[in-house]
Amino acid sequence: MGGGDRRAFRTLSLRVTAGRSCPAVSRCQGGVRVKSFLRRDSWRSLRAAAYAVACAGSVSAVQSASAAEPYVLYRVNAGGPALPSNDGGALWMADNTNDADGTTFHTSGSATFSGSINSTDDTVPPATQLGIFGTQRFDRIGGNDLQWNFPVQEGVEVEVRVYFADIWSGSAAPGSRRFTVKVDGQPLVSDFDISATVGPSIGTMRSLTLVSDGNIDLDFIHGIETPLVSGVEIIDTQGELTPEDAGGPASFGAALPSPDTKFVYVSSSIGDDANDGRSPRTPKATLEAATGLLRDGSPDWLLLRRGDTWNEGIGSLLPSGESVADPLIVAPFGSGDNPRVVASNSVGALPAGDFVRMLDINIAVEGEGFEWDRPVPSADSRVIFVSNSTGSDSNDGLSPETAVRSIDRGYALLRDGYPDWLMLRRGDVFQNEGLGEFRPNAPMALWTKDGRSEAEPMVVSTFGEGPRPKLIPPGEHGVQIAGADHLRILSVEFSLGDRAPTDKDFAVRFLAPGSDVQFVDIRAQGFSKAFVIQANEGHGGISDVLLYRCVVLDSHEGRSSGAFIYRVEDLKIVECVFDHNGWLPGETRSIFNHNIYSKESFPFLLQGNILSRGASFGATVSNDSVETQLRDITIRDNLMIGNANQFSVSKTGPAPEILNLAINGNAVFDAGERWVDANGNVREGSAYGFDVADARGLSVTDNIFLDSPESFNVFSFGVRYGNNSENVVVANNTASSFEDWDRYIDFADPELQYSGNRIYGSLSGLPGAPTIEAYDATIGGNGSVESFLDGARAQSMSNWKYEYTAAAVINYLRSSLGN
Repeated sequence: MGGGDRRAFRTLSLRVTAGRSCPAVSRCQGGVRVKSFLRRDSWRSLRAAAYAVACAGSVSAVQSASAAEPYVLYRVNAGGPALPSNDGGALWMADNTNDADGTTFHTSGSATFSGSINSTDDTVPPATQLGIFGTQRFDRIGGNDLQWNFPVQEGVEVEVRVYFADIWSGSAAPGSRRFTVKVDGQPLVSDFDISATVGPSIGTMRSLTLVSDGNIDLDFIHGIETPLVSGVEIIDTQGELTPEDAGGPASFGAALPSPDTKFVYVSSSIGDDANDGRSPRTPKATLEAATGLLRDGSPDWLLLRRGDTWNEGIGSLLPSGESVADPLIVAPFGSGDNPRVVASNSVGALPAGDFVRMLDINIAVEGEGFEWDRPVPSADSRVIFVSNSTGSDSNDGLSPETAVRSIDRGYALLRDGYPDWLMLRRGDVFQNEGLGEFRPNAPMALWTKDGRSEAEPMVVSTFGEGPRPKLIPPGEHGVQIAGADHLRILSVEFSLGDRAPTDKDFAVRFLAPGSDVQFVDIRAQGFSKAFVIQANEGHGGISDVLLYRCVVLDSHEGRSSGAFIYRVEDLKIVECVFDHNGWLPGETRSIFNHNIYSKESFPFLLQGNILSRGASFGATVSNDSVETQLRDITIRDNLMIGNANQFSVSKTGPAPEILNLAINGNAVFDAGERWVDANGNVREGSAYGFDVADARGLSVTDNIFLDSPESFNVFSFGVRYGNNSENVVVANNTASSFEDWDRYIDFADPELQYSGNRIYGSLSGLPGAPTIEAYDATIGGNGSVESFLDGARAQSMSNWKYEYTAAAVINYLRSSLGN
């Protein structure tokens, strides 16, 4: 397994002294190794709780017990540039003769050669990057023998793989080149004639397994002509080492180091600023110290240790990269959760330099970032496992090996009012099943059970590896929650399969009463509405609801929306993806079809989301009666692309003014030509960024409005607010291609504070001419909005990619604009 796939471990020791014991070790994907000495009849039930503890470290919870897996420590492309791996693991590092820092580990032998191969033999593993055979390193006749040195912790068993191909026509004949290679003094090959053994221009591999004495030394000894090597790979066979022992970063798709790239490592947990920062074993501790080693205008890589957090920004500490093709890269090394950077000093979190790419780094700003608290099982939690591929409803469900088959049976084993956990097996498809108790007369799945408290909720999560478990309900809803408190639903996919939706098909329907309910990493596609969360008079209220990192796609049929939310007190929608909701091509669209439609729900936080290609609004907030005063609404750091109109807050007739509305740090791109009235008639000449009713305490700051379609030249504006608004701040916004950016801004209004706004007539006039297409090209896409949104649609908590987040795009835009 590659370095990018291996999980870091802690150790939890559980011991009982009574009775006969047997050792057992279980490895869990969430990041916990559980070792115990327990009676066989006690181990199974106690292990279930340990599995659930592992869930606290990862939404992707549990995998069956297995031995530690091999772990790639080093990969070097001898004599050539860096190359991506084919297995998602550590990349093949460049072997650069001019690197004075010695990061490519050869200590002697300064000549290189390039060519091509015809094929490989059976000794070459199937997933090997064949590009390594196109270059080689050798030593010149009469020069020093070719040598390599790789530091590996003493006592660790490793497999050393050395790759060869004779690609020089002058040694194509058998007998024209012979040499010997020794690894720590042991012969790997003796009097090796590549052309005679496998033929010219054919890749081959030889390996040797040994125990490290602290360094792995490779010596290439002359025979006839010169020794050569195409690549070196060193693997920890037992998976004993930690991520700090890896010799290079994981692959990141199209992002590759250049021949002169300098790698700088930093770890807040194990680093020291007295270290040189040049290897995973000697990282710097602070970002300030690590960034000081980077060279301005160079394609260097800053590598942050996974699982670590820095309470300091990067901001102006980062220099610029060399070019769009050779940027400065900030990326993780090791394994575990993405590194997290929280700006808490005078230096901002987001990079300000040119040609900088952030890959799989979580960025937040102190006081504005969102922290999701992962649930942790309680001492008396009952953990129930469900698998329709391996389970049986005659089982007890207390371990992955004794999982029940149906969700209905698993739900029946949960205790109302307890912090119990329902674990669904990843990769399973639950056909004709919803989440909860199956009601055949509906037919639907009904959820009515509560957790104990906010600190001890009831949890639905997952175990094993693979994609989210997929639920294809038999009736209208994936789950109907008919009153629930203290509930967490994590990492479930709802689908209609091949069935087209009716206007009553909802993935999640949550009806009052209820409080403290979270939906995390939910994927829902093709429903009429993915989420319906609704409190009606006479049935109690709904409060404290969170949607976090959910992916909601392609809702359609009738008055469809990605989410319809009514009368929820304290609503948060954070870092979700809502794309193409309210319509499909060829369907009738109207003012009632949106990505997000929220009525009478406040306080409301909409933060860090991607809201794209909605039929009408990206998000719209309104009240439902003249008595209701909307208040405390925060729209922050969202990316809005191609919605017919991006965002509005409206009120009913003489209802009181909206109180405290903040619209800050958002980026708005390309209002789509789909603005339609209640009768489905397209209204040409109407496209805008934010439309706000009368408000008292309105802040519109630090937003970016770009690229409104030129055909919408009549009613195209960035911000509109009501005439009776008070205490209005419109500041530090950047806009282009809006025909009438300021038509609805009353500059004579003494309540208005207007300053620092930059307005451009066209996108081409902006510094850097930033576009989504340009950003997509920098992260390895094909340079289109569709390519970027395809990546966003594929997001999941088990493989969350920073480059497909709103934060990453907004960071790029601000860097391009010089903000």
